[in-house]
Amino acid sequence: MGRFLDQCVSLVFAEILFETHYNSKHIAVVSYNQYYSFDVLDNKLKRLNEEDIARHLQEIIEDSWKYRDHAEESINPIGLLTTENRDTWAKHYGDLKNHDPINAKSLSILNSAMFLVCLDDATPSGLEETSRWMLHADGRNRWFDKSIQLIICQNGKSGINMEHTGMDGHTVLRYATDIYNHSVRNRCTSPITPSSSSTMPQPVTKTKWVKLEWVIPSSVKAGIERAGRKINKFISTTSTEVLHFTGYGRRFIMNHKMSPDALIQMSFQLAYYKLHAKLAGSTYESVMVKGFYHGRTECCRTLTPEVVRFIETFSDITATPVQQIQALKRAVKQHGSVIKACKTGNGVDRHLYGLFWLSKQQQQRYPGYELPEIFNDVGWSRLRHDVLSTSNCGGYALSLFGFGPVVDDGFGIGYIIKDSCMHFNITSFHKQAHAFSNALNLSLLEIGSLLEDQIPVRSIKPRL
Repeated sequence: MGRFLDQCVSLVFAEILFETHYNSKHIAVVSYNQYYSFDVLDNKLKRLNEEDIARHLQEIIEDSWKYRDHAEESINPIGLLTTENRDTWAKHYGDLKNHDPINAKSLSILNSAMFLVCLDDATPSGLEETSRWMLHADGRNRWFDKSIQLIICQNGKSGINMEHTGMDGHTVLRYATDIYNHSVRNRCTSPITPSSSSTMPQPVTKTKWVKLEWVIPSSVKAGIERAGRKINKFISTTSTEVLHFTGYGRRFIMNHKMSPDALIQMSFQLAYYKLHAKLAGSTYESVMVKGFYHGRTECCRTLTPEVVRFIETFSDITATPVQQIQALKRAVKQHGSVIKACKTGNGVDRHLYGLFWLSKQQQQRYPGYELPEIFNDVGWSRLRHDVLSTSNCGGYALSLFGFGPVVDDGFGIGYIIKDSCMHFNITSFHKQAHAFSNALNLSLLEIGSLLEDQIPVRSIKPRL
């Protein structure tokens, strides 16, 4: 599993350590902020059976229960440190690791685990509450360094929280789809739901779980307290809204000979204009470049001159439905051209971003080195300020897909396009997710009415 011990964009030179554990046989589990581990593969790579896995998880829950409201461990939820800024966490990581060999061993087990299973004593109800819980919860009972955290709530709601450094969304989508397909093919006829481990069947193998121990120095304890205050403030200012749009979906848009993804991107621009009476500025859409060996993503910049004219036409009270449809189709077509360029290795964002940080490194190495002029230009700063950060990543295995904004005044929009409906997960740091959801819903309805019934759109600010 890949992970960072330091921040790759830090201005201070430091070793960046990638750890890949190809031979891992164990998983990690966290329950009531206590961390555990057990092997799920033997030396011949034979998988542990379901009965033993269920036994281990039940015993872990029972063991962790005693730390719930008392003992020092309950007031030092060490996973909070992983919510910190990477540089801050890197320092605490070093302090923790060097303080006692017990800590070094526990960290090594966590780092090398295949993934982390988070057993949460929570019962989120509804899509929005579940989305918030999967994104950040209360910051406890997590280890946000792990590439994959499988989160399972007391009421059965479950999801995946991924750390983005080592992989992209569609990689985890494949993982989630495989889990879903396996669960459908192997549906339990008599699920194991014991109230205590005494009712479990006798173990088939001799594997045993282990509890990870910690010896926490006072400096790290203070860091945990600070991290707790910071994540509490972060959560209080973060809003999440889920829009389940049923007006139409992929089939309707394709019947009008347009790309569903491109049309949705236009609806984001229209919604932002309705909300703020101005253009969104820089918009980021993730584009896969899996056609290349080790290809990951490129960035499509949505706000083209054609999109500007599209917004202008939709705001013109004299524009006819035909003119508006033409403007929409031109913007959609241009968006498709940019997407194609990105997919075929002709995007510019990743290239420029790499050059920018190489230049920053040169500044550190060579006093007096000046950044190339482009990186001091106001246009570069505006380009990198992604007011709308968007990504399309969905399939039948997911109900929702989402992430946080990347700038203080921005929105994070994850969306899933289905044949007759669409799902949007919208986040904001300024409690504007609900307002944007309303504006987006109205924009989609107006575009649908324009295409189907020739009813013109007037992009005035809606009443929210």
